[in-house]
Amino acid sequence: MTMPQDQKYLKIKLGDVLCCVELSYILRTITLVDINPIPQAPSFINGFINFAGTQLMVADLSARFGLSSEQPYTLDTPMLICRSGDSMAAFIVDEIVGLVSANESSAQLEANFDCKEKLPFKGVLNCADEVCLWLDLAQVINILVSQLASECGPEILSNFESLVSGQV
Repeated sequence: MTMPQDQKYLKIKLGDVLCCVELSYILRTITLVDINPIPQAPSFINGFINFAGTQLMVADLSARFGLSSEQPYTLDTPMLICRSGDSMAAFIVDEIVGLVSANESSAQLEANFDCKEKLPFKGVLNCADEVCLWLDLAQVINILVSQLASECGPEILSNFESLVSGQV
């Protein structure tokens, strides 16, 4: 019988909360770059950036989840460039703690996170002797796009799509 393989995760901090993200979703980590604002976007949407010729929506994950961050943005503020299927986004995080290995079979509380509201967490993982919320980046990207459309109306989303496609 073969044992499940450990997966690689990036451990991050959102406020004081430790989270882990599957490394397969992360294309690159960068430090803060010039962000172009999106008028009338929710406060956790910082704007968009140009990443290798592709315009990406930028969201502050701490602000999105209501976790206060005492740190102002600096040029050292970390960003994650992420991809889920055909969708890409950039996320500002408070801290990149490091790479860790964990086994998905050790995940706990998965049923508690599988609810009608579709929380953006898969469960809790034990990563390097610390308990971390397992962040579902695919779900986070889907939630951001749908929330942007519902809170701001479809015209803001189409304006953003026009902005990022260079049709403005």
